[in-house]
Amino acid sequence: MLIYLLKVSFIWLVLLLIFESGFKKSRNFRLNRIYIFISILAGLLIPIVNISMLPSDVAIPEQRIAQAYTKTIETITPGNTAAFNASWDWGKILLGLYIAGACIAFLFTIREIILILKKAIYGNYEITLEHKIFSSKKQHAPFSFMGWIFISDLQYYSENELQYILQHEDAHNRYYHWIDMIGIQVIFILFWFHPFVWWFRHILKMNHEFEADSVAASDNPYEYGHFLIQQTLLKGTPVIAHSFHFSPIKNRITMLTQKRKSSTWKYALVLPVLCCFTVLFAKSTPGNQRIKEGDVSTFKGHKFYWKTTKPDSVVQKAIEMGFAQFNPQTYIYRMDNDSVYQHYQLSINPQFRSGNKGFSEYITEQLKEKYKGIIDTVTIARIHVSNVVINEKGKIVYYELTYMSQSDHSKAITSNTVLDPIVDQIIEESPAWLPGVYNGKEVMSYMDDGGEFVLGSIRFKVVAFPVKKN
Repeated sequence: MLIYLLKVSFIWLVLLLIFESGFKKSRNFRLNRIYIFISILAGLLIPIVNISMLPSDVAIPEQRIAQAYTKTIETITPGNTAAFNASWDWGKILLGLYIAGACIAFLFTIREIILILKKAIYGNYEITLEHKIFSSKKQHAPFSFMGWIFISDLQYYSENELQYILQHEDAHNRYYHWIDMIGIQVIFILFWFHPFVWWFRHILKMNHEFEADSVAASDNPYEYGHFLIQQTLLKGTPVIAHSFHFSPIKNRITMLTQKRKSSTWKYALVLPVLCCFTVLFAKSTPGNQRIKEGDVSTFKGHKFYWKTTKPDSVVQKAIEMGFAQFNPQTYIYRMDNDSVYQHYQLSINPQFRSGNKGFSEYITEQLKEKYKGIIDTVTIARIHVSNVVINEKGKIVYYELTYMSQSDHSKAITSNTVLDPIVDQIIEESPAWLPGVYNGKEVMSYMDDGGEFVLGSIRFKVVAFPVKKN
């Protein structure tokens, strides 16, 4: 999530700087409006776009199979798990703070809407020049929301001033600016903590006011500008509404006197920038490769987290006294934000369901029936599947493949450019498993051994097969 936010922030910052330097003073208000929303969506979506990339030719790593059997004592005690869970979970704390902030922003928005509705319900209104105008009898600047126009009192304004207000607020309604405000407020609720969202909201409202001002002041911009200055002393209005005195007034008056220039072509220059962002920040999915960074593996858009077993105090003492040996094992305990349960935690372990066939038999049959011509061209005797994660729907979401050669039984390779996509497709299309059950609920589960599939005539048994994680 942190990497995602950093990418979003960088994209937003660059696009905001482009707007401030190139388009802020432009009178192409509708294009500016489109640019602002495209910028917001580009920042949110580009980092989660998947770009499929063909894997490059790389050297296939090799490793020796253990020749001797090493006694393994695998111990994961509830005490160790409890100690781990007792530590501060900063992820949950930050999530709680985020939810609290989002709730406050949401409640603030609801409060603003309620204030507007109260003015509409308890205020007097009349139809003037086909506009429904509400008089609140309280001091505040004129504002509009969803086509309603709110003012203090009709008597406070001359006929010309009232005409300015009506034309200005009618422009907001006619161009559906209120839909923009609802959309940007939703984004604000979700990203209340992000300063660039505040920035986007400000320039969007300013662009709305520029556009409405250009309509209202079309005949006499100088007199209209003088009227704007008079409104700065009035009380503020709801944030979600369009206020007639939205500041800074100086910028609005400057825009009134700005000459319209034909610079539409400049907006096309943003397209290469968006393409660069897509190449730089989009998620690359190089086929079905597994990318390992520290204790985290990335596979098909998901992150899988690894742990290493540790001996408890009894086993540790036995090791020190020479009565036992301990071979640490690694296992997957989490996928993204969801727990992955181990076999000893489950009341029912996952079971493959394809008639009377086991998983190994099913894969071997599929390989030999559908891909016999291809299989005959490779020098692989066996395929070993390990570190399998099965989700709560019974689909395999993670696995690792290891190949054993016919020519050299003591070597194993973890990648084969011919077989990798074939086995991946067979596993992807294989029937669903009966998922593991924990406390009466179907959950994600982990199996360290998914089976071996025999391709050639060579048969041998691997007693211990420690596969190093990439």
